[in-house]
Amino acid sequence: MALAVEGIDAPARAGGGAPRMSAPPGSVLALSRDATGARSNVVWGVAWLIVIESMVIASLLVSYFYLRIGFPSWPPAGTPLPEFGSSTVAVGLLALSVAPIAMATRGVSRGSRGRLLAGTWSGLVLLGAYLTLSLLSLLGRSPTWRTNAYGSIVWTMDGYQLMHASTLLVLWSALVVLAHRGHFDERRHAAIQAAALYWYFTAASSLVVHATIHLAPRVLG
Repeated sequence: MALAVEGIDAPARAGGGAPRMSAPPGSVLALSRDATGARSNVVWGVAWLIVIESMVIASLLVSYFYLRIGFPSWPPAGTPLPEFGSSTVAVGLLALSVAPIAMATRGVSRGSRGRLLAGTWSGLVLLGAYLTLSLLSLLGRSPTWRTNAYGSIVWTMDGYQLMHASTLLVLWSALVVLAHRGHFDERRHAAIQAAALYWYFTAASSLVVHATIHLAPRVLG
């Protein structure tokens, strides 16, 4: 949706020769394509998506601690704690990636295509490193999702975060292609703002999930 709304009249602006699309009053295409921030329907749509996904994560956290009640020790006896090092590095890289994405968002809002591209590419590199380390950590983890309830909930929580990160990788890869083609400027960049909002949410939720899986058992026992 974000890409479609942002890209409707891009060929006309870029000199591609195609006429700017017009829409009758009341049509969904009549919505302002230049609105940004709180005035953008795209940003609001992603904000509500974040609300829904936050509820899913909250339900996973509740399930994790509910399962914890049924065991005298957590993880269950004979189950090793998840590996801490690479997972922590991965989440740290994702947290660091917020800075270049924020730079890219501020850059495009001020008409700086260079800052947009530099921030986006830097963020994608850090995101790719996070995905690689997290996936390797998950695949090499014992227990697996089939071992016991602990393994199942931990795999589900980490897998859900990997799904968010994979979505970001696909979305921002498409956005960086559009950015190289000049589809975004200081007037039209709602798709960048909306995608950045989702990036911030993914980074924040990953910190919460990481703390729950890796820190809580070591601190609380």
